[in-house]
This record gives sequence, C-alpha cells and structure tokens, in this order.
Amino acid sequence: MNWYEIAARAPADQVEAVVAWMQPWSPTGAVAEEQWGDPNDLAPRALLPEIHCKIYLPEAELNQEQQSQLMLDFASSFPGLPPLAIRLYAEQDWATAWRENYQTFRLGQRFVIQPSWLVAAGWPNPKAADIPLVIEPGMAFGTGQHETTQLCLKAMEELVRPGMAILDMGTGSGILGIAAHKMGAGPILGVDNDPVAIEVAHENAALNGVTGQIEWRVGSLAEAPAGVWDLVIVNILAVIIEAMIREGELLQFARPGGCYLLSGIIAAQRDMMAAAIEAAGGRIIYEWQDGDWIALQVTVP
Repeated sequence: MNWYEIAARAPADQVEAVVAWMQPWSPTGAVAEEQWGDPNDLAPRALLPEIHCKIYLPEAELNQEQQSQLMLDFASSFPGLPPLAIRLYAEQDWATAWRENYQTFRLGQRFVIQPSWLVAAGWPNPKAADIPLVIEPGMAFGTGQHETTQLCLKAMEELVRPGMAILDMGTGSGILGIAAHKMGAGPILGVDNDPVAIEVAHENAALNGVTGQIEWRVGSLAEAPAGVWDLVIVNILAVIIEAMIREGELLQFARPGGCYLLSGIIAAQRDMMAAAIEAAGGRIIYEWQDGDWIALQVTVP
C-alpha cells in the first residue's frame, strides 16, 4: 500500500489550530515534530524552530480532487502559513520515511531518548544515572522531540518518586508512562482514545523491557478510577484540558495530597487555563516553560 503524507508548517502558537483542522481527515491523529531552521538562510526568522504537523492517508483515500480541495481549504484557513505539502510514499519507503529526522538525544538531567533503530549505537558520555527511553514513535504523538513532551519529562524529574501511582491521560506513544516506570513509580495507567496510540505504547513498552509493568487502555477518563492517583499527567491540546476541567471531570482524579501535571499549553493560553483551574477549585503551584510552551503543576486543596 502507498501512503500520502500531508504536512503543514506552523509556529507554536498555531499548532493546535492546525492539528484540529487536520483531525477530521485522519482518524489516527496528527504527528507534530519540531524542525529547526536552515543555518545558511539569512532571512530574519530562518533559524527559528517551527512545528511540522503531519497526517498519513492510504493512497486510495485521497484522489486528485480531494488533494486540491485540501490545499485550498488550508490556504483559506491559514492564509499566513506556507502551503500544505502532499507527498506520496511507495510501500517500500513508508517504513523508513518518517524516521529521517530522529536522532538519539539527551533530555533533562537523566533521560536519553533513543529511536529503536539507533539503540545499538549507544549515546555519548553515558552516566550511571542515565535513563534510556527507547521509542518507536509510529503515528502516535510523543517522540520526545516536541517541547510539550520535553517539559513533561523535565517536570517528572522533579515530581516522580518511587512507588507513586500515576495516571497518564492521553498517553500517545507511552513515553511518559514508561519514563515514570523507569523512575520507580507504579502502578501506572496510560489511557488514550486512539487505538493506534495504545498499540504503539505496547510496542514501546516491549522495546524498553517493561511489558506487563504498565497498564494501557483505549478510551477516555472514564477508563480510570478517580481519587487514587499521586500524579495525573495530561499532555494533550490545551482546549481539551480546559474543557475537561470546566466540565468537572479532570480535577477529581488525584488522591488528597496528589497533583496534576498539565502540558500542551501555549504561554498565551495560561490565563485561560488558570481561570478554568481556579473555577474548579484547583491551584497552580509551579510552572515550567520552554519557548512558547508551558507546563503547570496543579493541586486541589
């Protein structure tokens, strides 16, 4: 089977809108990857990072008329962004096409993110305290490259303790749940409404030697017991987090004395999120920031 890659380039403050625009076309969701600018380009903003949002569709599901309509709709919806890029991958190229931009890299004080096909190469300057996280990102969000995932992992270095019960809501590739397990936490439950994401999470658990140590479920918050978690991690679109808080769903899942780690939030959305948290009886007690993105530690007194 041949596959189309549909890619949009967007600054951080427009990623949510672009992903939301893409979602109806792809039931498996969108991949968001950070790409750095060309150091040889002398344009003023050429070196600034941008996010590449991508979806993948079988060739049979996207004819020429639909391609043209997609490009027109995108141009109309996002007049300030570069045109949508549509590329066809032959079956033999598909398995490796999306791997081109992944490399092993360090994150925070202890984490080393390793694509599965680069494990044998190891990593430079290994330390005894390093925590390797082997990933097979596939089509699930959470490769460790995006600021939202990086913020979560850096925050987890401060928040996670051995024996903690952790709920990872919107688990994506499972990287956060796997990281928590390698830090000694448990039990851990990862939930995602995308069956493909849960399949990828199972695969990544196997790659990391933690098969059976983390529970994965397809579904929504209803899949998780409320009031029992030391830490609830939610790294999804800010508008969805806000809706879950305002609807009275989210801030009931941590146990008394527990907390929430909320990520996927653009700095410009902080006041909106803070208002929803306060209205639901929560309190922001710490913040992390990376570029335009923030993560919040929240408690419910």
